[in-house]
Amino acid sequence: MSRLPVRLAGPLEQSAEEMPLTEDVLLRLLAKTKAWKPFDPNALLDRIAVALDVVPAPLEELEQAAQDVVEGLSQLLNVALAAREDGRDPYIRTLVQRGQRLRDEPLPIDPDQRRQACRTLSWVVGELHDQLVVRKAIKGVPDEPLRASPVADIDPGEQESKLTSPRVSA
Repeated sequence: MSRLPVRLAGPLEQSAEEMPLTEDVLLRLLAKTKAWKPFDPNALLDRIAVALDVVPAPLEELEQAAQDVVEGLSQLLNVALAAREDGRDPYIRTLVQRGQRLRDEPLPIDPDQRRQACRTLSWVVGELHDQLVVRKAIKGVPDEPLRASPVADIDPGEQESKLTSPRVSA
C-alpha cells in the first residue's frame, strides 16, 4: 500500500487546475478519506493509560493498546509537522523524531522487552500530546467538572448535626 506524503517538500506552485488528478490519484485519495479516523484524545489517553498503568496489563491487551497508540501517534505527527511545531520547539522536535523512530521499529520478540517498548512508545505519544496541547496545536481533553457531594450545600454546623443526630420521625 502506497503512502501519501505527510508534508510537501516545497510551496505549492501549481493551481488546482494545473494539478494532474488522474484516476489513480483520485482512487488513492478516496481510499485515504475512507480510512481516515477523527482524532479522539480521550481514546488515545485511555490507551496510553493501559500501557503506563502501575498494574501491568496482559501482553495481548498491551499490544492492542500499542497499535491504537501508533494510530494516534501518526495523527499527532501529522499535526506537529503541519503546524511546524517541530521547527519551533526543540523538545517537540525530539519527540517527533523519537516517535517516528518508534513507529517504524518492529516490536521486540522477548515479552519483557516488548512490554517496555510499548510503555516507551506510550510515554512518547503522551508527552507529544501534552506538548501540542500546551502549544495550542490541538485541543486537550476538557476537564470534568467537580461533582458536588450531596452534603456540600449544607451549612457546616448543620451538616455536623445531620450526620451525628439520629432522625426522629413525628
